[in-house]
Amino acid sequence: MHPNPVCRIRNRGSYASWVRIARFLLLLAVMAAAVAPTGPTGPTAEAADVRTAVQRAMTKKDPKDRAMELQRVLEGADGDDAARAVAELVFREDEPQVVLDVGVIALARMQAPDAFGAAAASSRTHLQRALLAEALGRTDVPGSLLPLLEMARSTLPQARTAAINALAERSDAGRVEDLMVALTDPHAPVRSAAMRGLAMCGDRRAVAPLAAAMRRESGRLVDDAAMALSSITGKRFGADPRAWEREAGGTASSGPEWTPPPPAFRSPLFSTRSRRILFVLSVADTMKDPVSAPAPDSDVVVAVAKAGDDLADALRNAKTKMDAARTHLRAMLRTLEDGVRFDVMTYGASPTFAFGELTPADDASRKKAEARIRSLSPGGPGDIHEALLRIFDPRAKAPFENGAGDDAGPDTVVFLSDGTLPATGMRDRTEIAPRAVRWNRVRQIRFLVAAAGQAEMSELGMLAGGPPLGALVGVP
Repeated sequence: MHPNPVCRIRNRGSYASWVRIARFLLLLAVMAAAVAPTGPTGPTAEAADVRTAVQRAMTKKDPKDRAMELQRVLEGADGDDAARAVAELVFREDEPQVVLDVGVIALARMQAPDAFGAAAASSRTHLQRALLAEALGRTDVPGSLLPLLEMARSTLPQARTAAINALAERSDAGRVEDLMVALTDPHAPVRSAAMRGLAMCGDRRAVAPLAAAMRRESGRLVDDAAMALSSITGKRFGADPRAWEREAGGTASSGPEWTPPPPAFRSPLFSTRSRRILFVLSVADTMKDPVSAPAPDSDVVVAVAKAGDDLADALRNAKTKMDAARTHLRAMLRTLEDGVRFDVMTYGASPTFAFGELTPADDASRKKAEARIRSLSPGGPGDIHEALLRIFDPRAKAPFENGAGDDAGPDTVVFLSDGTLPATGMRDRTEIAPRAVRWNRVRQIRFLVAAAGQAEMSELGMLAGGPPLGALVGVP
């Protein structure tokens, strides 16, 4: 079992390269849509009716036209009126990402001391707060840190998570202390964001607090802590807090012996200690395509054989993307640890669930889930946009909400797909994955992506790129 949940990449080149390429393509698309044409300038910050100008820009029907006009009227806009206009009129639900990007960039460029406070006062939805936090993470303007720290102390866990993710991206002195405080937050996504942030800071003062945090966790966040500690120190002690405590320059805790939770399932593709997993399998017609990658190596076959010789034979004889992806999924389901709460979603034209809720793994639930996917045949369009929406919210209404206790949604998604967009419906690459990435700055769902055969890597790479950082591997 690979010790790190971000596993090696097979047959797909460098994972980091794919993420950089995907983000670069997104940046090019945003710039192409948002750059103002030459010619007479429109309303500016000097106009008394900046709000009216923003309202007028937002009436443009075409998203790219709307983005260009909005960029034009916000060029140089500053102060509380402009900030409120962005928060209230631009940061709207279902607004295209290219338009939201213009608003975030405009807000991040504001210099007036009261701008961010005004935007914070006008941000009443989870989306508004998340985008405000994103803007605050992109600026170092004096006075911009205070509203971010206030958001980090919000009673709303969604606001705290967004704020901690943004704080991690700033360069302010003292942010390490604020991130270490967040390691004890009662909301798991906040703690996950804090671990990511400390990894980004690279400050060795965080080693001992992260080791202590690891002892308090019982699921996926054990992996998060181990990843952060490895990133800071360059060492690979895994889920061994005693070793990390010694690395911090102290002595190992004399408290009760701590045993890390076992891996949730056995697979040559991924390792995770998550106790809340959603498995997602594309059954789109493109999954009928023949597998073009080399046959799986012997180590992979041997690992799959531990779940059943029949699965090892199926993997050796895989002819299509569906054959390969389904075989790996069946192996994961067979080896699920008792008590791990899980569900299986398949998607083509529309998503369907095996159970409709996260269900404890036992012999009956494992067999039911495997039986559901064993006989499926691919066909129809692969609506990846709708699939992502249902991943974050099965009811497709509140992607920023993740519930609590037994009603909490997944913190890990195993996504087996070729990433192909449907012939009709949502096909804009600047919309699909970036929308999910923004939801995830609040939800902190780790995507473990198995790219089936010849795959479209832009969406898949962005999902795996996080936050939080996931994994991308090729199958078979």
